[in-house]
This record gives sequence, C-alpha cells and structure tokens, in this order.
Amino acid sequence: MASATTGNKRVIIAILVGLLILSFGCRSSKQSRELKVGDRSASSNGDALPADLRVNVVDQDSSKVVPGSTVAIGEEYLLTDASGSVESKNQLESETINVKVRARGFQPYEESIRLDPGENDTTI
Repeated sequence: MASATTGNKRVIIAILVGLLILSFGCRSSKQSRELKVGDRSASSNGDALPADLRVNVVDQDSSKVVPGSTVAIGEEYLLTDASGSVESKNQLESETINVKVRARGFQPYEESIRLDPGENDTTI
C-alpha cells in the first residue's frame, strides 16, 4: 500500500474513475435488460422489486483484492472473503442503498448505489 497522503489521492481518483465506469455500465446493462425482457423497476402495486448485491473490494493502487474488509450494505454488516467479495442475498429493495467499506490501512469509503431488480454487482 502507498503512503497515506499519496495513497489517499490515488484511491480518491481511482474511486471517481470507478464510479464513472460503474455509472456508464449500469445504464447500458439496464437498457439492454429492459429491451430483452421488459423488466420494471416496481411491481404493479408500486412496491420495489427485490434486488441482490455483490460488492468486490479492491486496492485501487495495486488492483489486488482486499479480503477481511467490513462492508455495510444498508444495516447489514459483512466481511469480504478471500476473493475480496461479499454478497447480500437479503432481498434488498430495488432502490438506492448506502454502502460503506472499511479496511485496515485504507481510508473509509462510502457510496450510494442504485439497485436494479435482480442481481447487482459493483467494485469498490
């Protein structure tokens, strides 16, 4: 890991780039899925449809996974496995949810993620 000052700047830049890529990818994915199967973001009675979320935590400097990171998905707290991933199969509502990540040697990170119905995947 890089020094705290240099590392923080790199992490912030990498996170911003990642968010930009994620934002573009989510739009493309959602459009394709709507064209193929006609998904809707809410059921006929107005309730949000269920969604799952997989979070992959990586060191933005080295691109290595960060096992043992604490990931808070809404009110649920999980630890990343050896592959740096956690998965919430908690049937979250398909809406915007707050995700927080903490790992030893890294600055805490927080992001709001828009969940589409079904499976969602993001790298932080």
